Amino acid sequence: MDGVVKNNNNNIPVLIIVSLLWGVTNPLIRRGSKGLERVVIDVGGERSFLYKWKNEVKFLFSRPSYFIPLIINLVGSALYFYSIGDSDIMLAVPITNSLSLLFTTVMGIYLGEDIVGVCNCITGAMLTVRTVD
Repeated sequence: MDGVVKNNNNNIPVLIIVSLLWGVTNPLIRRGSKGLERVVIDVGGERSFLYKWKNEVKFLFSRPSYFIPLIINLVGSALYFYSIGDSDIMLAVPITNSLSLLFTTVMGIYLGEDIVGVCNCITGAMLTVRTVD
């Protein structure tokens, strides 16, 4: 089947859902991980990578504001993995990435984050989706 191009547009709604799941959860994951840099890394004055890693994981997974959006984001990844097998890669990647960026920007604005280049982000996402059409 070399040279055969898949043209299955039935997966476009799934790719839009994936973009929505990724885009909405990105700012929530970022918000839920605030304070991670303050996790204690000293063990009797000696810095241990494994001790720091264990404390960071414990910190993150003790916060529902982090792990619930993470699980939703991973569901989006599983949907993407499922749908990418039947999709035209030249269509799936630009749609998913540009819309994910757009949804991330919109959610960041909704959460009151300081977003730089909002107009550029929205214009770029729309142009990317339009050129795929």
